[in-house]
Amino acid sequence: MVGTQSSRLFERLVTPQGRPRLKLTTLAIVLTALGSCTGESGPTATATQANYRAPERVPITASPSAQTPAAQRLMRMNATEVVATLGEPEFKREENPAQIWRYRGRNCVLELMLYKLDRDYQVRHVETRDENFKQVAPDSCISSVSSAKRA
Repeated sequence: MVGTQSSRLFERLVTPQGRPRLKLTTLAIVLTALGSCTGESGPTATATQANYRAPERVPITASPSAQTPAAQRLMRMNATEVVATLGEPEFKREENPAQIWRYRGRNCVLELMLYKLDRDYQVRHVETRDENFKQVAPDSCISSVSSAKRA
């Protein structure tokens, strides 16, 4: 059955005189090439990531943590203001176009996501949790981190 399908395809790709039909031949070649494409990562994926441009405006994430008074004070702070308020983070990771800063309080972890806007990074997401990744009260965690800075 496969052989008859192949011969029918070949009959369509050539004229009765044996000359190739260019439009159908070209279409068959293009479809074959597209069919061999895969979604695997490779040099192309790396090049695309290297050319990534950050969006001009990053929305503030409306997480439950960000709706408390202490978290609201952190939102939109630039990096310098955060360091003045909480000190240097114990962990900092670059995730273009963002930075993730991690602080530890007595019984909690505070993570800030800062995005580069204009010339400086600004806090756009606040998250508080315990060591088991369960959400904790943002105000008490931020207070714990802040008092640890003063100690």
